Amino acid sequence: MKFLEALAQTGNVQASAYFVQRSRQSAYDLKRRDPDFARAWLAALVLARDEAQDKLQERAIEGVEEEVFYHGEVVATRRRYDSRLLLAHLARLDKIAEQIPAQRGAARFGDMLEAIGKGEDTAPLIATPTEEELAIAAARAEAQGRPVPVEDTGEEFYAIAFPYHDGPPDYYRMTPEEAAEMEREVPGLTATPTGTRDEAVINALPCNAEAMREFRRDEGEKGKNL
Repeated sequence: MKFLEALAQTGNVQASAYFVQRSRQSAYDLKRRDPDFARAWLAALVLARDEAQDKLQERAIEGVEEEVFYHGEVVATRRRYDSRLLLAHLARLDKIAEQIPAQRGAARFGDMLEAIGKGEDTAPLIATPTEEELAIAAARAEAQGRPVPVEDTGEEFYAIAFPYHDGPPDYYRMTPEEAAEMEREVPGLTATPTGTRDEAVINALPCNAEAMREFRRDEGEKGKNL
């Protein structure tokens, strides 16, 4: 976990491995073997974006001091303002930060580290929308003229993650009792409450909207082949 904490601060695998007195290769080996560690790794890189942005701003304003050598001796120092490598690193982190599971892991990074420490599965932490996601989805639904209803039933939407399925979860509206029964009947399945009862909010979630677009494209292709 110390490695992951260091990675969240630096975004640098080599430096983080050195911090915990391990090799860079051993970190990558563990990432390949342990899916929970791999999820937390991506979350840590999302958090590292802020640090990279701060460094980029600092270099842009103050530059980087370098020593000037002559005949093997330092004779002066100079300021260099080349941030191309850091920009490339930041661009890579930006791509990772676009991944919804990585965003959710970053928002719940402390919970992920705690789950890993206890040997618990981290998949439910990235399967469930964050409060910020739900708030944005609710605002989007209201902007589209679909008010969010308030209901008194015990049902809400659950994010259903099926075993051996790496894609986005399916969402089903059910009671806590029904969710618990589903988990008992299907080994390895996780049913995580989303905290919302409104279908418009679920449909407005980025991953769900993309899945709907793919479904419509597939249906359009089927129509052309008829």
